[in-house]
Amino acid sequence: MPTSNAFYDLSYRFGTFLILLLKLQFFWLLTLLKGGIIFGLFPATATIFQVFLFLFTNKEVPQELASWYKKTTNRQFKAINRLGFFYSSILLFIWFDLRIAAHFLRHSFVHLSLLLFVCLFILAGFYLLPVFLRYQLTFSQYFIRVFLLMFLNPFQTLAMVVSSILTSALVFWCPLFCFLAIPLFLFPIGFFTFQAMQRGENLARNKTCTK
Repeated sequence: MPTSNAFYDLSYRFGTFLILLLKLQFFWLLTLLKGGIIFGLFPATATIFQVFLFLFTNKEVPQELASWYKKTTNRQFKAINRLGFFYSSILLFIWFDLRIAAHFLRHSFVHLSLLLFVCLFILAGFYLLPVFLRYQLTFSQYFIRVFLLMFLNPFQTLAMVVSSILTSALVFWCPLFCFLAIPLFLFPIGFFTFQAMQRGENLARNKTCTK
């Protein structure tokens, strides 16, 4: 009997989680379209991260999720877009330099250095939106924080890469998961970023207490 109850509880939690992902996918698409795709991408994605951070912190999703999602998206719409476009511009600039180096420069060291920097910048980007949502910092401080988190938490960074590959493979091989693709992809990134941020906060707190 206890085993049966445990299985029922697990099935209920799993079903509830799938429904949450389905709702978030719908909200993401709606926000994306309302923002004309270009201006809706970053706010829609950031608000899904916000839902997951709320879940990890409070062990429950926000009450009245639809209205909460809308208010949260509207509140941070401009700031998220500024940060997202600024980051994307830097990434595109580095990628453009990499393509120039590949075509016109035959110096392998320069090419490999730029390629490494692009990879590191993409990895740091995994942390960008959750860090923005959790802390009040300047633009330069956000970039410093995400790179510090990336380098100081190699396990979490690697886990995000692996989970992204596995999630992409799952969606590719089982198209049914396309209906959950975005939140399914963002959930492990949000989880491991939350772990990394908590670890950093605990270290800072312990360091303060020892003074």
